[in-house]
Amino acid sequence: KKAYEINNDERILNKLITILYEYLHKKDEAVSLLETYIRINGCSHISCSSLIEIYAKDKDIKALISIYKRLYEKDNKKIYLRKITQLYLYENKPKDAINYIISTGDNEDILIDIYSKLKKYKKAYEIANSYYKRYPNPALLARIAVLEYESTKTKNKKLIDSVIDKFKRSIDKLQRPENISLYANYYGYLLIDHNIDIKKGIEYVKKALEIEPNSIYYLDSLAWGYYKEKKCEKAYKIMDKIIDKTDEEEIIDHYRKIRDCFKGKK
Repeated sequence: KKAYEINNDERILNKLITILYEYLHKKDEAVSLLETYIRINGCSHISCSSLIEIYAKDKDIKALISIYKRLYEKDNKKIYLRKITQLYLYENKPKDAINYIISTGDNEDILIDIYSKLKKYKKAYEIANSYYKRYPNPALLARIAVLEYESTKTKNKKLIDSVIDKFKRSIDKLQRPENISLYANYYGYLLIDHNIDIKKGIEYVKKALEIEPNSIYYLDSLAWGYYKEKKCEKAYKIMDKIIDKTDEEEIIDHYRKIRDCFKGKK
């Protein structure tokens, strides 16, 4: 404390906070020191990270949101906006999340995330289309394809053709591994499930599995492709390994059909 009083060094404050909170269990004093420092000197990464750690352990969501807002106002980094969104959704306050993101301006990509998590695919699709006009890129186009498919109940030929056209224009231009795996599997499964091009669909699912070989969803897609090719034994060997690891209704339904096919049942 004496050392900190001499020059208000943030590194010394950080050590002091650790002692007060972790070893002496004086949370209120630790928080008070940090809040005072931040009020005078601003929300630095060290001081605010210390507060975040305390509030996270106490599950003080309101205080966490407040700190992340201060960090965003200081650094303007989207990682803080995503944290704020996650916390609002955890608190079941989607309207607060949406209103705050709108207030920050030009963050439609996060709005798309929020509406997608709320399964409001039509709204997410509308925002994504508008966003794409200003920031066209393959990953966003692939996402629009997914949202278009998910937002429409009637999966008619016109819809399927539109979705596949978007995938054709985007899928082979993706660069980030997480995008390649996600959209390659989605596109592949679409080709398989609608009997459009099962062989090609399997190829794309395999691309996804090269990146995430243990994904239950991707393995299910591969097994479903083999089932569509009447390779029931090959499909069953895959499903038999993953069925105990999921309670997804669609995967369970696939397993039953593949199992019956493997056992020679009609």
